[in-house]
Amino acid sequence: VGVRLSGSSYLDLTNEVFANEVVFTNIAPAVSNLVFNGGVHSGPVFLSSTGMARIRTNLTGGTLSGTIQDSDGPGSVSIEGSYPSSPTFSTVNRLTLSGNSTHTGGTTVTNQGVLNLTGSLGATAVTVTGTGTIGGSGSIGTGGSLTFQEDGRLWLKAEEAGLNVNGNVDLGTRTRVVVGFDSLPPRGPFPVLTFTGTLPGG
Repeated sequence: VGVRLSGSSYLDLTNEVFANEVVFTNIAPAVSNLVFNGGVHSGPVFLSSTGMARIRTNLTGGTLSGTIQDSDGPGSVSIEGSYPSSPTFSTVNRLTLSGNSTHTGGTTVTNQGVLNLTGSLGATAVTVTGTGTIGGSGSIGTGGSLTFQEDGRLWLKAEEAGLNVNGNVDLGTRTRVVVGFDSLPPRGPFPVLTFTGTLPGG
């Protein structure tokens, strides 16, 4: 049995494992919410073209191993947190997306949201605001893009491959890059992300 989220409704997955589909049917300006606090959702999430979906994480973050998909046209999603995020990319507010999502509307990381992308996104324009953080070793698909607004943060581990963007990357006026090390820092330059398009800004 799936769950349909309409109006300003919430589905709270605090410490829950949930496998059924979640369908956003809200109409703007109402924003429906899928909330994680240590929970795991392995089912698909369907976005509506008529309103913004919000995926919000609390103190212990969460994992979405299912896919984010369009249902009736391009759907948009906002990934947000609830507590001040840590510059060390701790689990506070961190949402791990490990599935292969295909939605084509916008993706915004904002309001202390922390996106750990280990799977893939489709042809979505990803925007990281000055209160958002993105990291991981996943990819943004062909036709997608990655844009940082002023003070948006890119997190990476020096020992791992960073994000791969099959499109343009815009660093804006100032992007903060936070690097974590498991051991001694590597000597010389190392890549922070890869991309196939243009790189304005910075």
